[in-house]
Amino acid sequence: MLKALLLQRIFSIPADTLLIVFLKYSQELRDFCGFDVVPDGSKFTRFKQDFLLDLQSMFDHLVDLTEPICQKLNPALADMTIFDTSGIEAWVMENNPKYANRIIKQLKAFAKANNLDKSYDPYKAAYGSMPTHAASNQAIQQMYINGHFC
Repeated sequence: MLKALLLQRIFSIPADTLLIVFLKYSQELRDFCGFDVVPDGSKFTRFKQDFLLDLQSMFDHLVDLTEPICQKLNPALADMTIFDTSGIEAWVMENNPKYANRIIKQLKAFAKANNLDKSYDPYKAAYGSMPTHAASNQAIQQMYINGHFC
């Protein structure tokens, strides 16, 4: 499972569903990951949820191992910082576009019913009223950089 998630990051595969398609059509990738049968999406989600802290610790430790190697190869390039705003996007209700659209629709109806002027922006109000974490799991927090719950 860990090898599959590493491949997902290496190849910039944005969603687990697309990763599963890649694995279904590539015997070489399945062999690399050690899969006889490609796991379904719920197994990937469960793995991420069950091992979130362990995965974070592993990647933190990986930095400690690779940083000296990078410094030895090219100190100038090793000093560069790259900030990645992506995370492991969780399969929660709040990440479904229908969730935000429902709130926007309700706020538009509210604005119309209360004869609010054009300065009222239901989109701003909707995004401002989004919860800070997913209802199903408080550890799944909204990342304001990209608006997803990760």
